[in-house]
Amino acid sequence: MQFCFEMDVAALKPGNVHRYADGHAMTVNDFLTSAGVSVPVLADPARTVAARILAAATATREAVGCNTNLGMLLLFAPLAAAAAEVEPAQLQARVTEIVQQMDVTAAADIYAAIRLAQPGGLGDSDVHDVASAAEVDVITAMCAAQHRDRIAWQYANGFANVFGEALNVLRQRNQCWQSVEWALVACYLSLLTHNADSHVARKHGEAVACKVQQQAGAVLTQFIKYNKPEEATSLLRNFDLTLKAEGINPGTSADLAAACLLVHEFERLHGKR
Repeated sequence: MQFCFEMDVAALKPGNVHRYADGHAMTVNDFLTSAGVSVPVLADPARTVAARILAAATATREAVGCNTNLGMLLLFAPLAAAAAEVEPAQLQARVTEIVQQMDVTAAADIYAAIRLAQPGGLGDSDVHDVASAAEVDVITAMCAAQHRDRIAWQYANGFANVFGEALNVLRQRNQCWQSVEWALVACYLSLLTHNADSHVARKHGEAVACKVQQQAGAVLTQFIKYNKPEEATSLLRNFDLTLKAEGINPGTSADLAAACLLVHEFERLHGKR
């Protein structure tokens, strides 16, 4: 799991914080520090999945004072719990079961984690607002939020994006390029291309999110033509600079790409290629 957090900031994912450039008032060190305090909690079998999310969000806030990883915590915690119980072939089914079994107490922990992290563009909701006390189970709350948050959509739809086309892109590009770092970039661009980033949509509106989606598609088309992906650094950096100049951070797509990498690493450790 630590490896996935590290790759998240190693890979040149345009618009995000990475080793090529900081951004959005956050640094690479903020993300690495967050990983250091989060991983032990996320892997703690003595805690419920929701308690892991809240404890990791609390540790992150205390360590860096900002939201570097809420999306990853929400995705990694159930995936890590499922991975401790089943083989890769059963992972999606098991993680779906885990989130479906999360009750009102779990929802209260997740609401608290979200309030603590204060994600950008969260706003208010007329239904199951996280600013209020939890009154429903996790799946009910996530189903209500799925139209405005792609991570909530994963909970409501069996983590379909995490186990879908983007994971195949990650596998294929890693096999082709023999570099999980550059394969993660392709995975991220695939996610950003196939679904408008919900974090961007909440902060900047649907029109901007759709524009970024189209730009990402054009960059991805060029990027995967390279036999040596490092030669695409200028292409990616130009897109990165464009997004950051406008304050655009496709953070949800980055979180989903990191979750794809976690699944990929689980497969690798179990000998599945």
